[in-house]
Amino acid sequence: MASIGSISVASAALEAHLRAAFDAPDWRTGVPVVCRTVEAFVRANDPAGQLLVWLLHAGPDPGARYDPMPFPGESSGRRPELALGLQYLVAAQADDALRAQDILSRVLLRLHRRPRVSVASDGASAPLAFAPEPTSLTDLVSIWHAVGFAPTPSLVCRTGVSLRD
Repeated sequence: MASIGSISVASAALEAHLRAAFDAPDWRTGVPVVCRTVEAFVRANDPAGQLLVWLLHAGPDPGARYDPMPFPGESSGRRPELALGLQYLVAAQADDALRAQDILSRVLLRLHRRPRVSVASDGASAPLAFAPEPTSLTDLVSIWHAVGFAPTPSLVCRTGVSLRD
């Protein structure tokens, strides 16, 4: 996928993909609210449960192959794409701790069973893959302390996008 709006397109795709996990008839009660900021997540405190989908980090993807930059004075018809790795914090919260764990379990199953999502961007459709990223308990606790809130059941999810002029 390549466009200036790729980060926002990826964020919206992840939200929609996770929300769809709760549309299935086997889910017990209502679809959790999806929040985009930690403050809204903590403030909402929806008893039925809620999800936080928060862009945690965007940075160059070291595993991506880059096109070589043209030398000064050389004319190449295009600039190389910038490959980015995006990391999202996905957290669950509910009045009942077991309900929050159920919500997070549902998210993990969704990412396991359907890691790829077809995303439309710039008039074309492209696959976008989301995967849980191994994250230590220490790192997760550090994230929650950095934003000033008590830790809640959560995971870090990763995808990649490409940006170009």
